[in-house]
Amino acid sequence: MVDPYDPSEMLVCPYDPVHRLARKRMQGHLIKCRKNYNTKDFKTCPFNAQHVIPKPEFSFHMETCVDRGRVEQEILHDSTAYKSKGDTSIPKHDWKPPEAQESWDDDNVVYIPKKPEGLFEIRDPSPKT
Repeated sequence: MVDPYDPSEMLVCPYDPVHRLARKRMQGHLIKCRKNYNTKDFKTCPFNAQHVIPKPEFSFHMETCVDRGRVEQEILHDSTAYKSKGDTSIPKHDWKPPEAQESWDDDNVVYIPKKPEGLFEIRDPSPKT
């Protein structure tokens, strides 16, 4: 059986067909090559970032992408994997917070900032004559 994700398989760059490289190097190449070519005519497949498709062909690719089934299977598997069995209710507890010994709201303390001394010197910006 042939592995469809063989890392040594040679792929063609969607931006420049002259560029041929191994699958394992394609993702890094796409990042570099995207900077050199006009990318507004291409869209990236949400199922596989290595699928860079011309905009006119994108809707067809979305319907026929081979990785779409894998992603949908993972989503389906994940949604069913977390179904709990048995009692999942939170147990009751009798803990109550301790009574506060002091109240900062009742203090009548007024904050009056003081000029710091010795840290820096404030100079008059006007020139002395």
